[in-house]
Amino acid sequence: FADGSNIDQFELRLVEKVLVELLWHDYIFPVYSTRPCELTYSKLGSSEKDNVQSCGKGPSDALNTKYSANYIQELGDHIVEMAAAIFSKSSRLLVTFSTAFLHDCINIIKQAELGVFPELAERLGNFLVLLAKQNTEAAGKWPLHHFAGPLMSKSFPLIRSS
Repeated sequence: FADGSNIDQFELRLVEKVLVELLWHDYIFPVYSTRPCELTYSKLGSSEKDNVQSCGKGPSDALNTKYSANYIQELGDHIVEMAAAIFSKSSRLLVTFSTAFLHDCINIIKQAELGVFPELAERLGNFLVLLAKQNTEAAGKWPLHHFAGPLMSKSFPLIRSS
């Protein structure tokens, strides 16, 4: 790494590949190698419920996790700790994580509203508690607003309409 831009790219890529694609997705979607079927809003006019059902997932499908509850809890704790350490180095490094977090949260809220994957909504709630706990422990120096602010502004209309 001869110059700073290569190091910056390496750090950003490390956050993207390890924190987001490996740890975060393993925490929030523990039975999938990638995200579960996401809601896609077809330009053909199909309803949200049609899109979810066409993915082969229905409200009756249970989320069978391959990990114990203790493992999931510890993983969530470690993700928050890593995010806090990354934030203390450079807040811009958290942009990738906060973007993925927001995207996944909105999809989970939309799916939960339709009765699909309620376990994911519960896991999301547990993660928000971990974020708030970290904020308290860090005496407000933790960027909870990077996560909660955009989530509330984007999800409030969804919650209010249900």
